[in-house]
Amino acid sequence: MLDQPRTARGAWVELACVAGSMLLCVMALVSSSSSFVVNVNGVVEDAGGAGLAYEDAILVAAFRRPVVDAALLHRGGVREALRARLGAEFESDRGLIETRMPGASEREMLLAYLTLRANGSVPVFDPSSHMEDDLGACLLPRSGNCATLAMRLLVLLDVFGFDATLVHWWSPAMEGHVFVDARDPSGGRAYFLDPTVNLVVGVEATEGGVLGALAARTPEERRGIVEKGLTAFPHCFSMIENAALDFDEWSLVNRLRVVDSAISGLTFGLPIVSKKWESGELPRPRRLREMAETYPNLIRALAPPLADARAGDS
Repeated sequence: MLDQPRTARGAWVELACVAGSMLLCVMALVSSSSSFVVNVNGVVEDAGGAGLAYEDAILVAAFRRPVVDAALLHRGGVREALRARLGAEFESDRGLIETRMPGASEREMLLAYLTLRANGSVPVFDPSSHMEDDLGACLLPRSGNCATLAMRLLVLLDVFGFDATLVHWWSPAMEGHVFVDARDPSGGRAYFLDPTVNLVVGVEATEGGVLGALAARTPEERRGIVEKGLTAFPHCFSMIENAALDFDEWSLVNRLRVVDSAISGLTFGLPIVSKKWESGELPRPRRLREMAETYPNLIRALAPPLADARAGDS
């Protein structure tokens, strides 16, 4: 067949197609190579290349807000108010979780949501921070470390009726860390929740938490269980208030290191840390109500109404 002469309109169509393809290529290149951070100005590009992918930075920004306001803590019925407020916000934000946890149950998504809310309410990492016996000091500060973040999450989980323990951990892969081991009494599953780096691991558990489900397994079995149940959400801290980025902890390489440390820690570290719990070198995992001697005011502020407490005891 003889080639047909191109019309001016045809030439413009070809040019537009070529330009469109080039634009898509450029957009794809920018999306894959650019990195972003979340600071006081929102999502901004990080020229150093040590930030997050754009869609991950958007997710981080969506959770970068207080978990509660101070006024709510000074009203009566704090527990019910917290549950109502966070429950309504979860319904509004659930699309952010659904896309990252396809097939997850309602309660699993709520667990992940509360983990991200705890993380997002503490944008400044402060290694020197410590817990105080006060509900406001637990839920309001914008800076904290793994212990204060885990304690904040423990309180939120308690409000929603999850059976959760605060876990002090040490292993070569996870040195001097604190996270939460939670179980949904209604779902038959347990969860490793790390609000410091936004990791969620769900495992089958007929009773007890994640650590109980893993204890009787071989290291190889533990690794398989943890890898299968792992969801790694993005996270981003600053070491200085309102700093764009103070160190490259959030680069892809370091992000993979954080995930691998969690997997390796749960795989090989359980026998090591169990001995430390038995010797008293580390505090044993404890539920919130088991900390009454240390945090009496905090626990009193969260006490359920008398009718609810009686129903729970029956």
